[in-house]
Amino acid sequence: MPIEDLSDEGLPKVPNLDLAQIKFLLTIKPNDVALKEKLLNEMKLNSMASFYSECVNDGQLSSDDKLLQTMRSVNEEKIKEFD
Repeated sequence: MPIEDLSDEGLPKVPNLDLAQIKFLLTIKPNDVALKEKLLNEMKLNSMASFYSECVNDGQLSSDDKLLQTMRSVNEEKIKEFD
């Protein structure tokens, strides 16, 4: 069954596979600053701590413990909102 592209209707693509594509492109062009910035900005915007850790471990991004802690704190607060 094909996945419908509802982005024209204003619905977000979940998951955003563009991020996986950028992560892959960084394996080919590891010094591409624009790709790194785009990936990092999206991670910051959505507090993607786990994906950030994966990219750091894979060598695509440099480690920033303060940023990682900030993203984790935001995620913990969102989880508390569900309780």
